[in-house]
Amino acid sequence: MRECHCEKPAISPDPRDEGMCQRCLARPGEAWTSCDATMAEFYDRLEEAMFSLAERTAPVPSADLVAFREFRTQAEIRELAGRKTFGFKHLSRDNPREATEEVADASNYILFSLMDARRKGDAEEWSLALTAAKHAALAHKWALALRAHSYSGFSPS
Repeated sequence: MRECHCEKPAISPDPRDEGMCQRCLARPGEAWTSCDATMAEFYDRLEEAMFSLAERTAPVPSADLVAFREFRTQAEIRELAGRKTFGFKHLSRDNPREATEEVADASNYILFSLMDARRKGDAEEWSLALTAAKHAALAHKWALALRAHSYSGFSPS
């Protein structure tokens, strides 16, 4: 079957042509499409990078691995929920820049949780909050590096 190579595929709303590009009447390639396979590839590789083989195959997963897998599930659910709505918008936007905005928001949400605890008179979990915010700042840094690579070929690795 032919693969769509349109810069911006226009997926047909007609159920008889489900998944086909209206412009070229071909299917977008799975390797660059937001789909179950590409999501699984990314999160499988991320898990492999974050956890050793022994950790991944242990009879009882660590709390960190359980937390990662919950994160993965939530990320996949969110992507699947938006897949039909957003389609191929990822091909025409600056995704690393979008990521920097999202992780900045994550850091703000962490701050807001501290403020909410303070308002309620609860313990302010500064250590946890600062650790989460630190990782958001690191994600921001590496998203900027990914953006530089996307536009200049620069690679920090």
